Amino acid sequence: MINTGFEPTLDHYACMVNLFGRSGHMDKAVDLISSMSQEPNSLIWTTVLSVCVMKGDIKHGEMSARCLIELDPFTAVPYIMLSNLYAACGRWKDVASIRSLMKAKHVKKFAAYSWIEIDNEVHREYNQKADGTRLNVLIDGKECEELHVGRLQQFCM
Repeated sequence: MINTGFEPTLDHYACMVNLFGRSGHMDKAVDLISSMSQEPNSLIWTTVLSVCVMKGDIKHGEMSARCLIELDPFTAVPYIMLSNLYAACGRWKDVASIRSLMKAKHVKKFAAYSWIEIDNEVHREYNQKADGTRLNVLIDGKECEELHVGRLQQFCM
């Protein structure tokens, strides 16, 4: 590495970890994390875990999930992501084990949501489900359809 006098931030490291991992060089990503002057935080380990889920890399996925759980044992993200990784690889006993661990530790998964503006009015959007070329969403508790092109078309039931 060229010494420019510039100290990379954790965001810079997360970007490099993401690039290494997506390009199939997870070992280089892990080496970079090991050589960091700062202690890796949840951003770094979540980046590793998300790339592992994308690539089906159980070895590094388990390692990053373990680090995330050590940082915050009551955040559901690493448990859910590791469970999804196991499911994608057909490791159903491990999926059940992770879900049981979450229950035993009282780790709760909360529904995520976003905001969307329709006709100058802000609505909460959650529970997205892809359905062919359309996206079905619940907006303020009513099921609606969004066309992927153009303005949000409301067909609330």
